[in-house]
Amino acid sequence: MALSPPSHTNRAITLAVMSHEAFHQYCHFLFDEAEAHRWFDEGQGDYYGAHDFSGRKPKVTKHMPEGLDRLSGVKAMLREGSLITIDSLIHMDHEAWYANNSSYHGVASYCQSWALMYFLRQGMVGKVSRKYWKKEYADIVPRYTTHLFAGFAEARAQNEKEFEKKLEAGGGENNFDSDTIKRLRSAIHRVGEETKNKIWNKAMGESWGKIDMEDFENNWLAFIKRDL
Repeated sequence: MALSPPSHTNRAITLAVMSHEAFHQYCHFLFDEAEAHRWFDEGQGDYYGAHDFSGRKPKVTKHMPEGLDRLSGVKAMLREGSLITIDSLIHMDHEAWYANNSSYHGVASYCQSWALMYFLRQGMVGKVSRKYWKKEYADIVPRYTTHLFAGFAEARAQNEKEFEKKLEAGGGENNFDSDTIKRLRSAIHRVGEETKNKIWNKAMGESWGKIDMEDFENNWLAFIKRDL
């Protein structure tokens, strides 16, 4: 039986999902497997998932196709009064971020993180009104990513030193079987929960810690109400 050609809607959904997931891979390797907060990783996944790929160059839009759209969700949450504070959203660990999705059709955190990243990304390129945008907001994402990457790189450098010490204590690499060497090497890329939280705290302090959060919240909400 001949298959029908894919519809425009199906193609748009496929591209949106692919773009979202591709950002996760990009982020994973760009930061040398550093683990980012969900507001950053999932929010930007949706930001790029909403790009329009119908022309020669991808264009930023406010909508993902069909049921993937986040704009309608964040607008509804604003009307219902179910948005959580930005300060709460950005400090959530993975478990809390995903648990928060249950408050709005399973996508509450996705909607709010998308709206946050849309505000930041568009503001960084001069596309958010000065009524809501302050110049220090442009430093949030760059400072966060810089300190996130540096923290994980430092932790893995320390793991590398520990690996070398274990080899030296054991009389050199030739005295270890291949499975043991493989296991020890794989540990270099593992960062423990305590270390990860220290890295996260520093990255957040060096980025969001420079921002008046109450003022930011008010500006972001005003942007959603009037310009988004």
